[in-house]
Amino acid sequence: MRQRDATAAGTQQSVKALKIRQVTGLTELRSRLDRCDMCIARLATELRAAVDATHALAARHQQHHAQLVDKIQQLDIKVF
Repeated sequence: MRQRDATAAGTQQSVKALKIRQVTGLTELRSRLDRCDMCIARLATELRAAVDATHALAARHQQHHAQLVDKIQQLDIKVF
């Protein structure tokens, strides 16, 4: 009878320790997930800013190209 009670108590202790480990693991996993979410949000913001900057540069490049083409055409008209 004592051995059965001791075994039951040992089993309960083991189950309790396992639950504590699971809760600790889940808490750590949640914090990692939160950090990953924050990093993803930061990277998405940086990517959006890079894309916007690229679009702005492309627009400026297109304007400068059009201006150069106009100047070349004007010079061609003057030369011929």
